[in-house]
Amino acid sequence: DQTTKSRFSFTLDVKSEIPLVDVSSPSHGQDFVISRHSDKYSRASLEVKQGDLSKDVVVHLDTERPRTGVDLITSKQSGEDGYFMLTMTAGKELEEYGAGMDYVFVVDISGSMANDGKLTLSRRIVDSFVGTLGAEDRFEVMTFNTMPQMQFSKLSDVNPDTKEQTSAFLESQRAKGGTVLRPAILTAYKYKSDDRPLNVIVLSDGMTETKEQSELLKLIGEAPGSTRVFCIGLGNEVNRPMLKQLAEGAGGLAAFVSQQDDFLRQSQAFRRKLMRPVATDVAIKISGLDTYDVTPSVLPDLFYGSPLRVYGRYKGTGAAKVEVNAEIMGQPMHQSVDVSLPSTNDENPEIERMWAFNRVQELSNEIRLGGNQDSKVGQIVNLCEGYSIVSEYASFIVLENDAEYKRWAIERRNATRVKRDNVAREALKNELEGLRNASLAGLGPQEAKSNSSQQEQIDPTTSNSISNTLPPSVQNGNNINWADQGSSPRLSPSTGGGGAIDPITGLIAAGLASAAAWAARRKNRFS
Repeated sequence: DQTTKSRFSFTLDVKSEIPLVDVSSPSHGQDFVISRHSDKYSRASLEVKQGDLSKDVVVHLDTERPRTGVDLITSKQSGEDGYFMLTMTAGKELEEYGAGMDYVFVVDISGSMANDGKLTLSRRIVDSFVGTLGAEDRFEVMTFNTMPQMQFSKLSDVNPDTKEQTSAFLESQRAKGGTVLRPAILTAYKYKSDDRPLNVIVLSDGMTETKEQSELLKLIGEAPGSTRVFCIGLGNEVNRPMLKQLAEGAGGLAAFVSQQDDFLRQSQAFRRKLMRPVATDVAIKISGLDTYDVTPSVLPDLFYGSPLRVYGRYKGTGAAKVEVNAEIMGQPMHQSVDVSLPSTNDENPEIERMWAFNRVQELSNEIRLGGNQDSKVGQIVNLCEGYSIVSEYASFIVLENDAEYKRWAIERRNATRVKRDNVAREALKNELEGLRNASLAGLGPQEAKSNSSQQEQIDPTTSNSISNTLPPSVQNGNNINWADQGSSPRLSPSTGGGGAIDPITGLIAAGLASAAAWAARRKNRFS
């Protein structure tokens, strides 16, 4: 009940292999206590006497990868095929702004946007976004319900006058009518010029009819060259899967914004993503072992500040090769490195459900494109039952005891997985407690810390003897980088930003940076 006001508490533990720069909350900034235990572990704690369930809890996590690269995490039970999650993240060395771009903001003003303050949210986001545009950019704003309505009917320069006109135009709009997005998208495509990329930014809750969803997704292939579609989902009642599929299929990405968010920050972050698609036409392949059910089957582009994640299954164990192909500023890049996938690893069972969830999303995307297909629905239901996932084809059933499940002949296919997850969750709880205790050990009287430091200087052999019993990868924080030394790469310890298995960070960084530098020189030469 949103009107209920009572004691509300919330604790968030954030443990990240990519260093955490900052943790903050724009929605409850004065009520949160942020405890930074290390650069890879922070805890955010909130407790208020009059908690309001109508207000979202929003937490921002700022991470920064020192170098562009790939992190690989696995999960495998004995006698079963394994799971992997591979994450590619753009690093600090690729943080550069691009040239001017064209933007068309497509704002939904249909009747559903009157709920939950969505239209007001749209106005604030567009105002913030236009405020972050540069003098070299151009923009247009259009609203739509059943038909589009343009503000300028041309691409306008960014200046105080056009910003003021935009605010007045959006303030005059009222939410009413049905939702027909297709004409608005087709109209936005007409703004593409020959010499500049076009970004179409759709602000909507995506609440369109099922038939129109299929038509919208088919528009992906009709976009002019160098045109990307970005979707910003508004409020809590939003069609996330459809907006995400629409954006990623058109070379963009989707973001979802709460009323309690920091709009200026979100606009700046989103604009950085628009201006820096670090790698396009990305293809990642694991060879040497049999991999299957890899999702997504077609990878989106890699944007600065938006990691690219691949999930899949694998058979067998042992040596394998990860190959990354992409295009950086119009130049091809290919890198590969050898890895080893373990025979057992029970530390990361959560990625098994993450794989299943993303597999369900991809099958649902295929249904939206090609209609209701019974075979895909059957696969979705099996995944939902086996991995405790809710979808439009499956929901949770909670009964009092095992006898009730037997009475109604309901097979509990996820029972073993739940037990395994609980064991891993308890182990993680203990690990986090150990990290907090280690952080607290450094607090106290300065004299005690000084004596401790002197003791370490007097007898350093203890720490060395412990370190020397560990594998080199563990001694170096399990962060292994390839450093480019002439024509032959060599292994070198990283200074941070690794992962569970991170052997290709420096190699990919070197490939991306050299491709970017070559393209920049080429651009300067022919400009």
